[in-house]
Amino acid sequence: MANQYFLIENGQQQGPFTKENLIQLEIKPETMVWSEGFDDWKKAKDIDDLKSLFLIATPPPFSQAKSVTPPPYIAAEKGFIERNKLMLFVAVGVIVVGALLLVGLNSGDETEPVADDNIVQEQEQDQTNGSNEGSSNPEMQPGASQPQQAPPNQQKERQLSEGEMRERLYQTEKANPTENLSASGSYKVNLAANTIITGTIYNNASYAGFKNVKLIAKFYSKTDVVLGKESFVVMEFVDPSNNVGFTHKITGWWSDIDHWSLEVVSAEGY
Repeated sequence: MANQYFLIENGQQQGPFTKENLIQLEIKPETMVWSEGFDDWKKAKDIDDLKSLFLIATPPPFSQAKSVTPPPYIAAEKGFIERNKLMLFVAVGVIVVGALLLVGLNSGDETEPVADDNIVQEQEQDQTNGSNEGSSNPEMQPGASQPQQAPPNQQKERQLSEGEMRERLYQTEKANPTENLSASGSYKVNLAANTIITGTIYNNASYAGFKNVKLIAKFYSKTDVVLGKESFVVMEFVDPSNNVGFTHKITGWWSDIDHWSLEVVSAEGY
């Protein structure tokens, strides 16, 4: 007959358990354990029969819980390159439009028609009389230069430097954590009737990192009725284009669970 073990958890005695039960409970090396033949309670790591639990990692028990599939990863650098292309097209368009405006203005000047000899003589006589009398309009005097129309403003918009575009993208990512963070995972109910959530937080931002990520887990029936929910904070740093694993324990469990969801509520950018 396999040995029967009792253990202390949260200040209360629980058991008896077999060695296989203790594997599923994922006891810690410091957990106090007693079995028949012991003089007193001992730490699990000091019991010869249980030392193997802390030397060889055992796989978790099979769970029928549905896992949340993480969203596909989209590199933020692609959007960065597309924005550079768009700004280049805009700059080229401004230069082309300015050139067309200059060509239109130059082609708009018409060549003055050649006058016959009589008209030329009359115009010269009028100019001579006008010079003797003295004209108050300087534009009518011989040799006066005609005002020229100023060319259109062809100054193109200043392009942002690579550092300025990186800073702008960083500020945008930092202000929108829920657009850059996602989470997935699975859950199980252990022998102590506690719900254990194991998951991963993904950061798809290129430059902004996040910390203290707040998550909410919701458990539904097959008719989409919310049977229970749990909000908790993962106090870890999630660097740009990186991910962090986490484990969260919920005291108690819900029956008749058909599916569940895991969502990011908020986070602090850095």
